[in-house]
Amino acid sequence: MLGNKAEIHYILYSLLRTGLLDNHSAYLIQATDEHSVFDRNSLEYEYDGQCLYNYWNILIEDLVVEAKNSGWNISEAELDSVRLEEAEYFHHAMIPLLRKAVRQAVQLPEYTNLLRASQVEIRAGEYLDQSICIYKEDRNEQDQMSIHQWILEKAPHTYGYQNIHDITLSWIEAMHQDFRYTTFQRIQVELSRLDFSILTGTQWQACKIQKSALLFSLLHGADFSGCTLEYVVMDGVMGASGIEELDWEPLGYDGVDFSSSQLVQCWLRESKLQGASFRSSRMDQVDFSKASLRGADFSESNLSNTVFQDADLRDACFDHSQLSGISFAGANLQGASFAGAMLENTDFTGALLSIEQLDRQQRRDAYGINITGGRLQ
Repeated sequence: MLGNKAEIHYILYSLLRTGLLDNHSAYLIQATDEHSVFDRNSLEYEYDGQCLYNYWNILIEDLVVEAKNSGWNISEAELDSVRLEEAEYFHHAMIPLLRKAVRQAVQLPEYTNLLRASQVEIRAGEYLDQSICIYKEDRNEQDQMSIHQWILEKAPHTYGYQNIHDITLSWIEAMHQDFRYTTFQRIQVELSRLDFSILTGTQWQACKIQKSALLFSLLHGADFSGCTLEYVVMDGVMGASGIEELDWEPLGYDGVDFSSSQLVQCWLRESKLQGASFRSSRMDQVDFSKASLRGADFSESNLSNTVFQDADLRDACFDHSQLSGISFAGANLQGASFAGAMLENTDFTGALLSIEQLDRQQRRDAYGINITGGRLQ
Protein backbone atom coordinates (compact mmCIF):
# COMPACT_ATOMS: atom_id res chain seq x y z
CA MET A 1 0.00 0.00 0.00
CA LEU A 2 1.03 3.62 -0.61
CA GLY A 3 -0.75 5.49 2.16
CA ASN A 4 -4.33 4.43 1.36
CA LYS A 5 -3.42 3.57 -2.22
CA ALA A 6 -2.96 0.07 -3.61
CA GLU A 7 -0.46 -0.52 -6.39
CA ILE A 8 -1.10 1.59 -9.48
CA HIS A 9 -2.50 -0.02 -12.63
CA TYR A 10 -3.60 3.06 -14.58
CA ILE A 11 -2.64 6.70 -14.90
CA LEU A 12 -5.36 8.70 -16.65
CA TYR A 13 -5.13 12.15 -18.21
CA SER A 14 -8.70 13.42 -18.64
CA LEU A 15 -9.80 16.66 -20.24
CA LEU A 16 -12.41 18.44 -18.10
CA ARG A 17 -14.81 19.92 -20.64
CA THR A 18 -16.83 21.78 -18.03
CA GLY A 19 -13.73 23.72 -17.05
CA LEU A 20 -13.31 24.91 -20.62
CA LEU A 21 -16.51 26.91 -20.34
CA ASP A 22 -14.80 28.89 -17.55
CA ASN A 23 -11.62 29.27 -19.63
CA HIS A 24 -9.95 26.74 -17.36
CA SER A 25 -8.13 24.27 -19.59
CA ALA A 26 -7.35 21.60 -17.03
CA TYR A 27 -6.58 17.90 -17.26
CA LEU A 28 -7.39 15.70 -14.31
CA ILE A 29 -4.59 13.20 -13.66
CA GLN A 30 -5.67 10.09 -11.76
CA ALA A 31 -3.49 7.23 -10.56
CA THR A 32 -5.85 4.30 -10.02
CA ASP A 33 -5.92 0.63 -9.13
CA GLU A 34 -7.23 -2.11 -11.42
CA HIS A 35 -10.72 -0.55 -11.31
CA SER A 36 -9.56 2.42 -13.40
CA VAL A 37 -12.11 5.27 -13.28
CA PHE A 38 -14.16 3.36 -10.71
CA ASP A 39 -11.37 3.47 -8.14
CA ARG A 40 -12.84 5.35 -5.16
CA ASN A 41 -9.42 6.19 -3.73
CA SER A 42 -7.56 7.41 -6.78
CA LEU A 43 -4.66 9.79 -6.39
CA GLU A 44 -5.56 12.99 -8.22
CA TYR A 45 -3.67 15.96 -9.57
CA GLU A 46 -4.59 18.73 -11.97
CA TYR A 47 -2.48 19.60 -15.00
CA ASP A 48 -2.82 23.05 -16.56
CA GLY A 49 -2.87 22.75 -20.35
CA GLN A 50 -2.31 26.45 -21.03
CA CYS A 51 0.85 25.71 -23.01
CA LEU A 52 -1.46 24.73 -25.86
CA TYR A 53 -4.92 25.94 -24.88
CA ASN A 54 -3.68 29.52 -24.67
CA TYR A 55 -4.01 29.50 -28.46
CA TRP A 56 -7.56 28.22 -28.06
CA ASN A 57 -8.30 31.31 -25.93
CA ILE A 58 -6.75 33.54 -28.60
CA LEU A 59 -8.91 31.84 -31.24
CA ILE A 60 -12.09 32.51 -29.27
CA GLU A 61 -11.10 36.13 -28.63
CA ASP A 62 -10.40 36.67 -32.33
CA LEU A 63 -13.74 35.10 -33.21
CA VAL A 64 -15.59 37.51 -30.91
CA VAL A 65 -13.81 40.49 -32.48
CA GLU A 66 -14.52 39.28 -36.02
CA ALA A 67 -18.17 38.65 -35.19
CA LYS A 68 -18.53 42.13 -33.71
CA ASN A 69 -16.86 43.73 -36.73
CA SER A 70 -19.31 41.86 -38.96
CA GLY A 71 -22.31 43.13 -37.01
CA TRP A 72 -23.03 39.75 -35.44
CA ASN A 73 -23.71 39.86 -31.72
CA ILE A 74 -22.67 36.33 -30.83
CA SER A 75 -24.56 34.96 -27.83
CA GLU A 76 -22.89 33.28 -24.87
CA ALA A 77 -24.61 29.99 -25.72
CA GLU A 78 -23.25 30.13 -29.27
CA LEU A 79 -19.82 30.99 -27.94
CA ASP A 80 -19.89 28.02 -25.55
CA SER A 81 -20.79 25.75 -28.45
CA VAL A 82 -17.83 27.04 -30.45
CA ARG A 83 -15.54 26.70 -27.42
CA LEU A 84 -16.36 23.03 -27.02
CA GLU A 85 -16.22 22.28 -30.73
CA GLU A 86 -12.81 23.89 -31.23
CA ALA A 87 -11.46 22.44 -27.98
CA GLU A 88 -11.72 18.97 -29.49
CA TYR A 89 -9.04 19.86 -32.05
CA PHE A 90 -6.75 21.23 -29.37
CA HIS A 91 -7.30 18.10 -27.31
CA HIS A 92 -6.17 15.96 -30.25
CA ALA A 93 -3.07 18.14 -30.50
CA MET A 94 -2.40 17.78 -26.77
CA ILE A 95 -2.26 13.97 -26.88
CA PRO A 96 1.06 13.70 -28.80
CA LEU A 97 2.56 16.26 -26.40
CA LEU A 98 1.44 14.14 -23.46
CA ARG A 99 2.80 11.02 -25.13
CA LYS A 100 6.20 12.62 -25.61
CA ALA A 101 6.27 14.02 -22.07
CA VAL A 102 5.23 10.71 -20.53
CA ARG A 103 8.05 8.84 -22.27
CA GLN A 104 10.47 11.14 -20.50
CA ALA A 105 8.59 11.19 -17.21
CA VAL A 106 8.65 7.40 -16.77
CA GLN A 107 12.46 7.59 -16.55
CA LEU A 108 12.28 9.86 -13.50
CA PRO A 109 12.59 8.55 -9.93
CA GLU A 110 9.23 10.12 -9.07
CA TYR A 111 7.69 7.51 -11.36
CA THR A 112 10.03 4.56 -10.84
CA ASN A 113 9.61 4.82 -7.06
CA LEU A 114 5.83 4.51 -7.27
CA LEU A 115 4.25 1.29 -6.08
CA ARG A 116 3.12 -0.04 -9.46
CA ALA A 117 1.52 -3.17 -10.82
CA SER A 118 3.62 -5.26 -13.17
CA GLN A 119 1.50 -3.86 -16.01
CA VAL A 120 0.69 -0.14 -16.12
CA GLU A 121 -1.22 1.77 -18.77
CA ILE A 122 -1.08 5.54 -19.13
CA ARG A 123 -4.11 6.80 -21.05
CA ALA A 124 -5.42 10.13 -22.30
CA GLY A 125 -8.95 11.16 -23.18
CA GLU A 126 -11.96 13.01 -21.87
CA TYR A 127 -13.27 12.57 -18.37
CA LEU A 128 -15.48 9.45 -18.09
CA ASP A 129 -15.33 9.05 -21.86
CA GLN A 130 -13.17 7.32 -24.43
CA SER A 131 -9.41 7.32 -23.93
CA ILE A 132 -6.38 6.00 -25.79
CA CYS A 133 -3.23 4.36 -24.52
CA ILE A 134 -0.21 6.67 -24.76
CA TYR A 135 2.26 4.46 -22.88
CA LYS A 136 2.29 0.88 -21.65
CA GLU A 137 4.69 -0.66 -19.18
CA ASP A 138 4.95 -4.43 -18.84
CA ARG A 139 7.46 -5.77 -16.31
CA ASN A 140 6.19 -9.33 -16.44
CA GLU A 141 8.61 -11.95 -17.69
CA GLN A 142 7.74 -12.58 -21.33
CA ASP A 143 7.84 -16.01 -22.93
CA GLN A 144 9.73 -15.94 -26.20
CA MET A 145 7.70 -18.67 -27.91
CA SER A 146 4.41 -17.06 -26.87
CA ILE A 147 5.47 -13.67 -28.28
CA HIS A 148 6.60 -15.36 -31.52
CA GLN A 149 3.27 -17.12 -31.90
CA TRP A 150 1.33 -13.96 -31.01
CA ILE A 151 3.10 -11.93 -33.72
CA LEU A 152 2.74 -14.69 -36.33
CA GLU A 153 -1.03 -14.66 -35.79
CA LYS A 154 -1.03 -11.25 -37.54
CA ALA A 155 -4.16 -10.17 -35.71
CA PRO A 156 -5.28 -6.65 -36.75
CA HIS A 157 -5.09 -3.73 -34.31
CA THR A 158 -3.15 -5.82 -31.80
CA TYR A 159 0.53 -4.91 -31.86
CA GLY A 160 0.43 -1.16 -31.34
CA TYR A 161 1.08 0.53 -27.97
CA GLN A 162 2.67 -2.64 -26.55
CA ASN A 163 5.78 -3.26 -24.47
CA ILE A 164 7.99 -6.12 -25.72
CA HIS A 165 11.17 -6.74 -23.80
CA ASP A 166 14.08 -9.08 -23.05
CA ILE A 167 13.51 -11.64 -25.82
CA THR A 168 14.99 -12.64 -29.17
CA LEU A 169 12.79 -12.44 -32.26
CA SER A 170 14.14 -14.80 -34.93
CA TRP A 171 12.68 -15.69 -38.31
CA ILE A 172 9.68 -13.44 -37.73
CA GLU A 173 7.52 -12.71 -40.80
CA ALA A 174 5.73 -9.54 -39.69
CA MET A 175 5.29 -7.72 -42.98
CA HIS A 176 2.41 -5.22 -43.26
CA GLN A 177 1.91 -5.18 -39.47
CA ASP A 178 1.04 -2.18 -37.31
CA PHE A 179 3.42 -1.70 -34.35
CA ARG A 180 2.82 2.02 -33.87
CA TYR A 181 4.06 3.43 -30.52
CA THR A 182 5.21 0.04 -29.27
CA THR A 183 8.26 0.02 -26.98
CA PHE A 184 10.91 -2.63 -27.63
CA GLN A 185 13.37 -3.00 -24.76
CA ARG A 186 16.55 -5.08 -24.79
CA ILE A 187 15.39 -7.29 -27.64
CA GLN A 188 17.38 -8.87 -30.43
CA VAL A 189 15.79 -9.10 -33.87
CA GLU A 190 17.46 -11.42 -36.36
CA LEU A 191 16.60 -12.92 -39.72
CA SER A 192 13.19 -11.23 -39.64
CA ARG A 193 11.00 -9.30 -42.09
CA LEU A 194 9.09 -6.18 -41.06
CA ASP A 195 8.70 -4.81 -44.59
CA PHE A 196 5.85 -2.36 -45.27
CA SER A 197 5.07 -2.18 -41.55
CA ILE A 198 3.94 0.76 -39.45
CA LEU A 199 6.71 1.47 -36.94
CA THR A 200 5.62 5.04 -36.31
CA GLY A 201 6.55 6.28 -32.85
CA THR A 202 8.21 3.01 -31.86
CA GLN A 203 10.93 3.09 -29.22
CA TRP A 204 13.88 0.71 -29.50
CA GLN A 205 15.82 0.74 -26.24
CA ALA A 206 19.16 -1.11 -26.08
CA CYS A 207 18.10 -3.30 -29.01
CA LYS A 208 20.12 -5.15 -31.65
CA ILE A 209 18.74 -5.73 -35.14
CA GLN A 210 20.67 -8.12 -37.39
CA LYS A 211 20.20 -9.54 -40.88
CA SER A 212 16.64 -8.25 -41.10
CA ALA A 213 14.54 -6.12 -43.43
CA LEU A 214 12.33 -3.09 -42.83
CA LEU A 215 11.80 -2.22 -46.48
CA PHE A 216 9.38 0.68 -47.15
CA SER A 217 8.16 0.80 -43.55
CA LEU A 218 6.85 3.95 -41.85
CA LEU A 219 9.35 5.16 -39.24
CA HIS A 220 8.01 8.62 -38.42
CA GLY A 221 9.06 9.60 -34.91
CA ALA A 222 10.77 6.23 -34.27
CA ASP A 223 13.66 6.17 -31.79
CA PHE A 224 16.61 3.82 -32.47
CA SER A 225 19.05 5.80 -30.34
CA GLY A 226 21.79 3.68 -28.82
CA CYS A 227 20.84 0.60 -30.85
CA THR A 228 23.01 -1.62 -33.05
CA LEU A 229 21.90 -2.37 -36.61
CA GLU A 230 23.94 -4.85 -38.65
CA TYR A 231 23.10 -6.06 -42.16
CA VAL A 232 19.69 -4.39 -42.07
CA VAL A 233 17.89 -3.46 -45.30
CA MET A 234 15.83 -0.29 -44.87
CA ASP A 235 15.48 0.84 -48.47
CA GLY A 236 12.55 3.18 -49.07
CA VAL A 237 11.65 3.71 -45.42
CA MET A 238 9.67 6.88 -44.74
CA GLY A 239 10.30 8.97 -41.65
CA ALA A 240 10.51 12.65 -42.51
CA SER A 241 9.97 15.09 -39.66
CA GLY A 242 6.90 17.32 -39.68
CA ILE A 243 3.60 16.49 -41.38
CA GLU A 244 4.56 16.54 -45.05
CA GLU A 245 4.40 12.75 -45.44
CA LEU A 246 2.14 11.68 -42.61
CA ASP A 247 -0.50 13.83 -40.94
CA TRP A 248 -1.66 11.45 -38.23
CA GLU A 249 -0.35 13.78 -35.54
CA PRO A 250 -1.67 17.38 -35.55
CA LEU A 251 1.74 18.78 -34.57
CA GLY A 252 3.75 16.50 -36.84
CA TYR A 253 6.54 14.11 -36.01
CA ASP A 254 10.09 14.46 -34.84
CA GLY A 255 12.74 13.09 -37.18
CA VAL A 256 13.80 9.47 -36.76
CA ASP A 257 16.42 9.24 -34.01
CA PHE A 258 19.54 7.14 -34.68
CA SER A 259 21.73 9.15 -32.31
CA SER A 260 24.54 7.20 -30.60
CA SER A 261 23.63 4.15 -32.67
CA GLN A 262 25.90 1.80 -34.59
CA LEU A 263 25.07 0.93 -38.20
CA VAL A 264 27.14 -1.68 -40.06
CA GLN A 265 26.40 -2.96 -43.57
CA CYS A 266 23.01 -1.28 -43.74
CA TRP A 267 21.08 -0.12 -46.78
CA LEU A 268 18.86 2.98 -46.67
CA ARG A 269 18.67 3.68 -50.38
CA GLU A 270 15.92 6.10 -51.45
CA SER A 271 14.85 6.45 -47.83
CA LYS A 272 13.01 9.59 -46.77
CA LEU A 273 14.58 10.68 -43.49
CA GLN A 274 14.46 14.47 -43.60
CA GLY A 275 15.39 15.88 -40.21
CA ALA A 276 16.69 12.56 -38.86
CA SER A 277 19.34 12.56 -36.14
CA PHE A 278 22.46 10.41 -36.51
CA ARG A 279 24.37 12.48 -33.98
CA SER A 280 27.31 10.67 -32.31
CA SER A 281 26.63 7.54 -34.35
CA ARG A 282 29.13 5.10 -35.84
CA MET A 283 28.64 3.89 -39.39
CA ASP A 284 30.55 1.52 -41.62
CA GLN A 285 29.49 0.48 -45.12
CA VAL A 286 26.09 2.17 -45.04
CA ASP A 287 24.41 3.02 -48.34
CA PHE A 288 22.26 6.19 -48.44
CA SER A 289 22.16 6.41 -52.26
CA LYS A 290 19.36 8.72 -53.46
CA ALA A 291 18.13 9.17 -49.89
CA SER A 292 16.26 12.32 -48.80
CA LEU A 293 18.25 13.56 -45.81
CA ARG A 294 17.62 17.28 -45.84
CA GLY A 295 18.42 18.80 -42.45
CA ALA A 296 19.73 15.50 -41.06
CA ASP A 297 22.23 15.70 -38.19
CA PHE A 298 25.44 13.64 -38.52
CA SER A 299 27.45 15.81 -36.13
CA GLU A 300 30.15 14.26 -33.93
CA SER A 301 29.77 10.95 -35.77
CA ASN A 302 32.31 8.49 -37.12
CA LEU A 303 31.45 7.51 -40.69
CA SER A 304 33.53 5.17 -42.84
CA ASN A 305 32.99 3.62 -46.28
CA THR A 306 29.53 5.16 -46.46
CA VAL A 307 27.76 6.14 -49.69
CA PHE A 308 25.62 9.27 -50.11
CA GLN A 309 25.58 9.13 -53.91
CA ASP A 310 22.89 11.41 -55.40
CA ALA A 311 21.42 11.98 -51.94
CA ASP A 312 19.61 15.17 -50.89
CA LEU A 313 21.75 16.51 -48.04
CA ARG A 314 20.72 20.15 -48.14
CA ASP A 315 21.25 21.84 -44.76
CA ALA A 316 22.63 18.60 -43.25
CA CYS A 317 25.15 18.87 -40.41
CA PHE A 318 28.47 16.98 -40.36
CA ASP A 319 30.14 19.24 -37.80
CA HIS A 320 33.05 17.66 -35.88
CA SER A 321 32.56 14.29 -37.58
CA GLN A 322 35.18 11.83 -38.78
CA LEU A 323 34.54 11.04 -42.45
CA SER A 324 36.67 8.35 -44.09
CA GLY A 325 36.04 6.75 -47.47
CA ILE A 326 32.79 8.65 -47.95
CA SER A 327 31.16 9.16 -51.35
CA PHE A 328 29.12 12.33 -51.82
CA ALA A 329 29.20 11.85 -55.60
CA GLY A 330 26.30 13.70 -57.19
CA ALA A 331 24.82 14.67 -53.82
CA ASN A 332 23.11 18.00 -53.18
CA LEU A 333 25.05 19.51 -50.27
CA GLN A 334 23.82 23.09 -50.51
CA GLY A 335 23.79 24.60 -47.03
CA ALA A 336 25.40 21.54 -45.43
CA SER A 337 27.87 22.24 -42.63
CA PHE A 338 31.28 20.58 -42.18
CA ALA A 339 32.68 22.78 -39.38
CA GLY A 340 35.51 20.96 -37.65
CA ALA A 341 34.93 17.76 -39.63
CA MET A 342 37.91 15.55 -40.50
CA LEU A 343 37.82 14.34 -44.12
CA GLU A 344 39.87 11.44 -45.43
CA ASN A 345 39.51 9.97 -48.92
CA THR A 346 36.16 11.70 -49.38
CA ASP A 347 34.65 11.91 -52.86
CA PHE A 348 32.70 15.03 -53.87
CA THR A 349 32.63 14.26 -57.61
CA GLY A 350 29.65 16.04 -59.13
CA ALA A 351 28.36 17.14 -55.74
CA LEU A 352 26.54 20.45 -55.45
CA LEU A 353 28.14 22.65 -52.77
CA SER A 354 29.90 25.98 -52.40
CA ILE A 355 33.60 26.55 -51.86
CA GLU A 356 32.89 28.22 -48.51
CA GLN A 357 31.39 25.04 -47.08
CA LEU A 358 34.83 23.38 -46.78
CA ASP A 359 37.92 24.88 -45.24
CA ARG A 360 41.34 24.72 -46.90
CA GLN A 361 42.41 21.54 -45.10
CA GLN A 362 39.14 19.79 -45.91
CA ARG A 363 39.50 20.64 -49.59
CA ARG A 364 42.99 19.12 -49.57
CA ASP A 365 41.73 15.93 -47.94
CA ALA A 366 38.83 15.50 -50.37
CA TYR A 367 38.79 14.81 -54.08
CA GLY A 368 36.44 15.28 -57.00
CA ILE A 369 36.05 19.01 -56.24
CA ASN A 370 36.39 21.19 -59.30
CA ILE A 371 37.18 24.66 -57.97
CA THR A 372 37.16 26.21 -61.42
CA GLY A 373 33.79 24.96 -62.53
CA GLY A 374 31.61 21.89 -62.50
CA ARG A 375 28.86 21.89 -59.92
CA LEU A 376 30.81 23.74 -57.26
CA GLN A 377 28.88 26.95 -56.68
